[in-house]
Amino acid sequence: MRRLIEIPIFINKMPKFVTIITCLFAVVSPLQGTIIEWSSCVGDEFFESDGVTLLDETFQFELGGFQSGFTPTLANLSLWESNWVSFDLANFANNSWNPTPGISSYTESGSLVAAGPGLVSSPETGGTFSIGQQAYLWTYNTKAISNTTEWALLVNPTWTYPAASDPSGPPAVQFWSLGDAGNTAVAGEVTPDLNNFSTLQTQAVPEPGSALMILIAGVVFRFRRKMGHR
Repeated sequence: MRRLIEIPIFINKMPKFVTIITCLFAVVSPLQGTIIEWSSCVGDEFFESDGVTLLDETFQFELGGFQSGFTPTLANLSLWESNWVSFDLANFANNSWNPTPGISSYTESGSLVAAGPGLVSSPETGGTFSIGQQAYLWTYNTKAISNTTEWALLVNPTWTYPAASDPSGPPAVQFWSLGDAGNTAVAGEVTPDLNNFSTLQTQAVPEPGSALMILIAGVVFRFRRKMGHR
């Protein structure tokens, strides 16, 4: 995790310009291995579940993946954290998340190095991934589930962890953006690149007991409707 560039806050939507600058800095980076540049664009919008409240400095954006054999769904929310493997983190504290309305954006970069046959790892977080493993972007105000928890989990089939580049040469660079075509949400909502801007919205995450009660209530409701039609 490192800051490669500083983008003046008065820059408007300039994704191509930002990409070129980021790429140039990545090529001369002293860290070797493959680099993943992941970001939104300045001016993208970020909302909580009510669709009105903007994400503030308490929210974090974490790129990573899940342990082999685990697929995140809305039915196993309480298991996400225990199966999560972190690659990189963008937040207000490390100056990689700017929640300022109108110019909100996140931008970060992380490197991958070889970690054995078919494996790569992040030298910054220690997270290890299989080459080709699916990556996810997890946005949250806290990972602890309570009545104020807000999450979004995004995935894109093209976001897969690549092999590490030859350490004797310049690092290969990949770019993953909130505006990428094919972005979908496991939790929350994402509208990529609509009129040159993208929108991310989190969803409220119920406590485990609350989720169970909602499920039971739904089953009882369907049962009663079925009995009523007899």
